[in-house]
Amino acid sequence: MLLGCDSQKALAALFREADPDTDFDVARSYKWMQGRAAPRSAKLYEEWAALLDVGRPGSWLAACDLATFVATLEIRHGDAAAGLRASLGLPPDAAVSREPRAFLPGRFALYSMAQSPYYEDKLIRADLHLAPAAEAESGHLARVRESFAGVEAAWSGEIERNVQGLSGELRSESDAFGPVYLALVTPTLPASLLAGVTVGFVSLQPGAQRPYAARIAAVRVPPAAGETLSESNRYIDTDAEVAADLRALGLPVDRAPDFVPDLVRWLRRPVASDRPLSPATVTDLVSAADRIWLATL
Repeated sequence: MLLGCDSQKALAALFREADPDTDFDVARSYKWMQGRAAPRSAKLYEEWAALLDVGRPGSWLAACDLATFVATLEIRHGDAAAGLRASLGLPPDAAVSREPRAFLPGRFALYSMAQSPYYEDKLIRADLHLAPAAEAESGHLARVRESFAGVEAAWSGEIERNVQGLSGELRSESDAFGPVYLALVTPTLPASLLAGVTVGFVSLQPGAQRPYAARIAAVRVPPAAGETLSESNRYIDTDAEVAADLRALGLPVDRAPDFVPDLVRWLRRPVASDRPLSPATVTDLVSAADRIWLATL
């Protein structure tokens, strides 16, 4: 499990190690674990949130539902939390709510132009995971993973919803790379495509890591493909490879034959050519992506 504990006593030891004055009580914890009672101490929830490193305050932990909790840990800790969903008997797609107000969470194949001089004119395909947000929250925990030069890199943070779109800063989980900022056009149901701009620092180049700005597009993939999405992160050369990639992920791109070439053409245009990047510039792409996604349901 995430904390490596096989008993309440072992868990209590972790709480005491973090705070000798912890409110964790071994005797009461048996009732908590059985669902017969819940902790009343706000301090305990703060301690628990800190131990789990959920990136949320204790008040969030006290109020969130199980599916949101698990999805948040998966976003925050990746493989370390991989077995939690199965051990709790939650289905693979439990993190994706069917309610209209929460249609955004899910997994996405993420495409943008490679910025490294070693991969000039190529696309880089990464993956994006957006977790559900609790009722009162304005954002979603997000995790982006890339593969390059034999390195598996990951960034995580919060993507906030606002009247102008989605935006947020994601930070390197290993502190080896600079932060990444995403600014995305407000998505509409079913959020089959998230498009916008990413700003960050080139991770693979000689000398200092220079800043860059580029277009970015996240294509929603079926839950079954999302579980292993990061394993196929790579550089891509051609439209045909993008189409093959999406087909392999379970998306019937033939339902909208112009989608892939139009998407790649859009990604290759420099950010400065749109002043500003508006929803109208991605309407046709979203329409095509919707047709493809709806064919999977």
